[in-house]
Amino acid sequence: MELSVKNRRLIDINLFSGELTYTGICLAATKQLVVIANYNFKKKSLDGLSIFKNRIDLENC
Repeated sequence: MELSVKNRRLIDINLFSGELTYTGICLAATKQLVVIANYNFKKKSLDGLSIFKNRIDLENC
């Protein structure tokens, strides 16, 4: 995990038309999920993980 963090840049994931933004380092991405290590700007360090669904499931809308 440390090597993944060292070799990657910060990304932003915008939700709800940009009302909510998650910033972090992408650790894994598949067709179904994206996993990021959250970056805390106040502490200037990584702080937790977030898992996001990568595709919109139109059958459940």
